Amino acid sequence: MCSNYKMDESRSFKCLICFEDIQNGISFFDYFKRPDCICGNCRQKFVILNKEVKVNGLSIYALYEYDDYLEDLMFTFKENKDVALHPIFLYPYQKLLRKKYRKETIVFAPSSLKKEMERGFQTLPLLFQGIKLPTIQLFEKEKDYKQSSKPFLRRKDIKGVIHLRKSVEMPERMVLVDDMCTSGETLKRMYELVKHKEKVKIFTIAINKKLLE
Repeated sequence: MCSNYKMDESRSFKCLICFEDIQNGISFFDYFKRPDCICGNCRQKFVILNKEVKVNGLSIYALYEYDDYLEDLMFTFKENKDVALHPIFLYPYQKLLRKKYRKETIVFAPSSLKKEMERGFQTLPLLFQGIKLPTIQLFEKEKDYKQSSKPFLRRKDIKGVIHLRKSVEMPERMVLVDDMCTSGETLKRMYELVKHKEKVKIFTIAINKKLLE
């Protein structure tokens, strides 16, 4: 199943999460919307934000609250390599994001080469496959550095890990993107490296609910 997932009216698709009928749990009005790739029951478990929030002095547009449910799904996708799940996070918002960032180039948060080789795929390019906007790998990560495994006070060490790639032209308008914002330090570091540019926006799929308090 890919991010170009389409509903075929001649048959009923199964939810990518629970494998039940895709129409389970959807409302009367949902029948007239673009079909989802997961059922209504599973979609209702996502805590939707869909708004700008302030973190570390930055304005970050976030779709969801990063809770236990979303953490489990993201872990299954990334660490258990269940790539079939990749459309579930952004599918309902593809048109919105395409319109919102139509003038920007998407700049992904970097992953270490070691982590990419372990997984066998690049997380963010796959997640954003259906957005169909220009993308660029502007940053590099010197080593595998998982912030969630670090004490809070050491998470700022990310400054010594993420750098601009050499010989890569920086776009004039860009949106900095990370899949999850757990502390905000990765996005903050990315912003510090490009803040001399006037047209910089920031987006994350999900943000730690503790940062919203």
